[in-house]
Amino acid sequence: DDYIVFSTLDLVDRDYIKIPETLSEIDFEKITNQINKADYINLFDENLFFIEDNLPSKKSVINFLADKLEELLYTTKEYRQSILYRELIATTEIGNGIVLLHGDPAYIKKSSISFLRLKREIFWQEENVDIVILLAVKPSEYEKYNIKDFFSKLHEINKNLFKKINNLEELRELFL
Repeated sequence: DDYIVFSTLDLVDRDYIKIPETLSEIDFEKITNQINKADYINLFDENLFFIEDNLPSKKSVINFLADKLEELLYTTKEYRQSILYRELIATTEIGNGIVLLHGDPAYIKKSSISFLRLKREIFWQEENVDIVILLAVKPSEYEKYNIKDFFSKLHEINKNLFKKINNLEELRELFL
């Protein structure tokens, strides 16, 4: 997972970037673009994409998302408490009805980004919210997944577009 395979042959059992036997400038540019793509897109998981209407409070949202991460073995059971503790320090609301949750990375087993769209807004701490993103990324993988690009793109996206998301593919398209 920590390396890129280049091959002139078709490889069936692994991800790789196929290259021609002789590289032109155009080929080199295509390879560079593939390497530099928004890798954080790969952290969005079908099993961590939700549209819910039965989560009436901040605590129920955090417990719901923490349960899912723990069930999938993405985090340890302590991660939930670290998210709750982080919320006590200061709100993770970023405006326009969006929350960007995170907890102590020491409890992350596998990096991921969870997305939750609430059908009904709930009061968080300072405002009503209906979009919750839970960033659970190991600090050692920030560069690998271009997390700086994630934050940059998150800032660029019209926040109202999140409220129209109905599936994982639409979410990924927003970030491309």
